[in-house]
Amino acid sequence: MMVAHFVLSILIVAAIVSGSEFSDTRDAKVEKILKKLNKPALKSIKSPDGDIIDCIHMNNHPIYDHPLFKNYTIQMKPSSYPKGKNNESSDREKQSVVTQLWTLNGKCPKNSIPIRRTRRKEILRTKYMQRYDKKNPNIINHPKASTSNSIHEYAQIQAKGKFHGAHADINVWKPYVQTPKEFSLAQMWVMAGPFSEVNSVEAGWQVYQDRYGDDNPRYFIFWTADGYHSGCYNLDCPGFVPVSQNFALGAAVSNVSTLNGQQYHIPTTIWKDPQSGNWWLTFNDHEFVGYWPSILFNHLKDGATEIQWGGEIINFKDGSLHTTTSMGSGHFAEEGYQRASYFKNLEIIDEHDIHNKPKEELDLIPKSRILPLMATRPSVRHPSHNHPLRGHKAQFEDEIICSGCDLDLIGAYFKCTKSECDYFLHKSCFDLPREIHHKSHPDHPLILLYSPQNNNSTYTCECVTHAHDEHVHPLSLIYSAPCPKDHIFTCDVCDETMPHNLWLYYCQKCDYGAHLHSCIVEEEEKPKKGGRGREGEGGSGGNGVNRGRSSANSELAAMLKAQREMEQMQIALHLEMQRAKIDKKSRKHMLKMI
Repeated sequence: MMVAHFVLSILIVAAIVSGSEFSDTRDAKVEKILKKLNKPALKSIKSPDGDIIDCIHMNNHPIYDHPLFKNYTIQMKPSSYPKGKNNESSDREKQSVVTQLWTLNGKCPKNSIPIRRTRRKEILRTKYMQRYDKKNPNIINHPKASTSNSIHEYAQIQAKGKFHGAHADINVWKPYVQTPKEFSLAQMWVMAGPFSEVNSVEAGWQVYQDRYGDDNPRYFIFWTADGYHSGCYNLDCPGFVPVSQNFALGAAVSNVSTLNGQQYHIPTTIWKDPQSGNWWLTFNDHEFVGYWPSILFNHLKDGATEIQWGGEIINFKDGSLHTTTSMGSGHFAEEGYQRASYFKNLEIIDEHDIHNKPKEELDLIPKSRILPLMATRPSVRHPSHNHPLRGHKAQFEDEIICSGCDLDLIGAYFKCTKSECDYFLHKSCFDLPREIHHKSHPDHPLILLYSPQNNNSTYTCECVTHAHDEHVHPLSLIYSAPCPKDHIFTCDVCDETMPHNLWLYYCQKCDYGAHLHSCIVEEEEKPKKGGRGREGEGGSGGNGVNRGRSSANSELAAMLKAQREMEQMQIALHLEMQRAKIDKKSRKHMLKMI
């Protein structure tokens, strides 16, 4: 036994040492990656969302980390700008253009570029080590369009031909994304080559918590030169050449569109420089963000053959359940402006570097590769309702009531897909567990009944029964009156009117119900057969009966105490709701006055 114990101790120590060595190795790799990504800064700016923006001198530009660009001369501006673009925007149009949050707190000096600082937790969260621990820094793995547990789904339109670029004003929203590893985006694709080896440069906005650490919409780019076998977001690998001192890739935008309110968009242009062949990215007319060098591509060297505009989500839900992640605003196109997400001012840049409206009607990309346009918000099922539900996001002014809890809807919720059906459900109500344990009923779990006979959601356990002398059947404990709210239910023992939220013993066969109080009183006042009964009455075996009755009454008393606590919570919740409604009306009145 001593030998076995000694061997076990050696194994434990070896495991600890091995784990420590692994941790040290991992930390060393993380530090190496951070040093490579985060260049020495001339100035650092803290964004209101918590990001750190480092202003990096052009001499330390990340493009020089690429082996093909060691002695590269950076092109600071394009040789020319495409013709035919109307650059005169109205004041209202200028107010609708987004800015980036970090610019509220500062600006980078000349001869520097803003780069969002990469943090240790991001490297660990997004598995940067696997991406950066490679000999060729240009080979960056990108998730394929379809895997065993994830599906990329799209709603896109396209133009085919020979192009030198494209433009769009991309409407910006903050869609609901179900899990951190899923994303929702809206962007423009400029592509060339067969799909298996396609060259693609892309730009737009994206909500992707697993990558950025929060659910803020962020301006991003992506590119691939080999059909998405490899690829790169933002500046995760050297390739894209940023030149703007005012625009940071991957940084959060400061303005987001609201339902029935102000709309914001990102004016985005991608085009091919006629002299250098580089693919330039422009934000808001003449803010030159940077470019993709032509040397990165083979098919795009001769121009683009396909332009796409649209949205994309990734669905990680297994089995028949579809993700509830929204695309765009999460509303259908027919709902119109201020509700549905949009792309406007779609233009293509032809081989003569002239802006043009697409000459032919744009095609909806075949369903074999994308979701139908009107199915961008996938439907889900819930046992409380017969029809499919679809995810939405409620705004303060919508004044929608949840069909499950009867409270105002704020934030994420689900709505029936049938236009004639007014069924709404909080996401929190949607996620309620089907079974719970409650201190008022510790012996059995309570099952959530979505459609009991009174059409109100209640938790009930039919196995809790109680014999009563006034009724031949055992009575089940239920937690609300078994009738609609506009009906009155009375106790069949004391004839008192019962509040709808009061617990009672009930016989479903006979529609017979009794207060808990009535059952306790009857049990305490009526003598049991063979028992002692009241003081002065004869009987035998009274002590055992009294002990049994005392135990039962103690359990009922505990239930009553729990009920009183629940009633107090309901009263407090009701008062809070009333205060919230008053505050809401007051704010609306103030807004009207303003």
